[in-house]
Amino acid sequence: LFLAAAGALLVTLPAVAANATPPTDVVIVSPLDLNTGTGTFAVTEDGGEVLCDEGSVENLLTRFVGDRSDSHAQILVSHEFTCDDGSGSFLLSLRVRLDFATGNTSGSWSVLDGTGDFAKLHGSGSVVGTLTCGPDCILDTYTGGVHIN
Repeated sequence: LFLAAAGALLVTLPAVAANATPPTDVVIVSPLDLNTGTGTFAVTEDGGEVLCDEGSVENLLTRFVGDRSDSHAQILVSHEFTCDDGSGSFLLSLRVRLDFATGNTSGSWSVLDGTGDFAKLHGSGSVVGTLTCGPDCILDTYTGGVHIN
């Protein structure tokens, strides 16, 4: 029974992979107001047009998790990106390390969900947040790859 199930899986995997688009390199730049949890974003893509060009972003979750010390903390964050052109939205999960001395963050992101044109969006990458856009503003730069599956 196990061998039959494994064989069926091997037959279906190439069909699933054939439907996936190749990943597109993407950079998303997003200043976020730390008081309101809202901001904007702009997208630059290399090799395709998967995401919209710009829109608004909203912080849905910020939770301190895992390692915490006098110098840093681990934070789980969720941001929803809504496109200005009405094509849909996508939800990113961030796992970042907050440096208490600088207020800057660094970590990774992955796509959790999407609506509209982004219902089958997949992707991941790295994120760096710097306090360069003002005292109550963090400038997040997401670098990675996305594709529609």
